[in-house]
Amino acid sequence: MKDFLFVPFFLGHHAGREARALLADCGLLEDAISSPLNRHAWQNDIHFGVSLRLPLQDDRLNSLLERLRIDGVKVYTRLDR
Repeated sequence: MKDFLFVPFFLGHHAGREARALLADCGLLEDAISSPLNRHAWQNDIHFGVSLRLPLQDDRLNSLLERLRIDGVKVYTRLDR
């Protein structure tokens, strides 16, 4: 059995560019864009938030959570089995 962490976050409706930059810095942009969870994350100039489901062992997960914490973004995670 593999454990995953579900990580949704929202930086603001007009923070799509910032969200993409954050995800790119953590090596997660392609994962976020290709995920069906995010099919409506970016529409025109409005950003609706990002949802990721990553294996607990994924090093990018810690990088993302640390960056969000530093930026003051409250993230509510959920463990999935």
